Amino acid sequence: MKRALWPLEKSLRLAVCCLFAALLVAGVLLWGAQRYWCWSQYQQDRLQQTLDQRRQQVQQRQQARQTIAQYQAPFNRLLAQQIIGTEQQAEHLQALARHRQQHPQQQLQYQLHAPQPWLAAAPIANLQTFASPLNIELRLRDEDALSSFSLWLEQQPGLIAPARCEMRLAQPSGIVLNCDYLWLTLQPRPAESR
Repeated sequence: MKRALWPLEKSLRLAVCCLFAALLVAGVLLWGAQRYWCWSQYQQDRLQQTLDQRRQQVQQRQQARQTIAQYQAPFNRLLAQQIIGTEQQAEHLQALARHRQQHPQQQLQYQLHAPQPWLAAAPIANLQTFASPLNIELRLRDEDALSSFSLWLEQQPGLIAPARCEMRLAQPSGIVLNCDYLWLTLQPRPAESR
């Protein structure tokens, strides 16, 4: 009888071994699938982070384009008025000399100093406000002449801001004007002050 059970026992052992081998293969496959799932999840997270960064960069660039478009016209006006860029001091002096030649009765006297950083204005991005002190003394016949001179001064390149003005009556007639102005420009800040 023992021999009759032997093929059955052998079959049973073979079935148990096959079951064990199948469970081992299934375990390895499950472990591999879980590792692959973890790796793919990690890759997906990395790709999602990259996508989020790219979207943020696109959004920042779009905002920068909108800002540029919004401020382009005022910036171009500042460039056209020569408020941004190096001061053209020689042109200022020539304009003052021409005005003196064209209006000798005004007895225009002026003194324009070299531009210096204007500490009253905070830097804007990499631009610093520079001021060239300008002292003007002239003789005008009346208030209309004063208005004409002020208008002429405003039309000059750059931004001219009055700092101090004194007016007194001239003898025998007219007005004597003694004014200090600041000729303002925006220029790139020196590298050491950034």
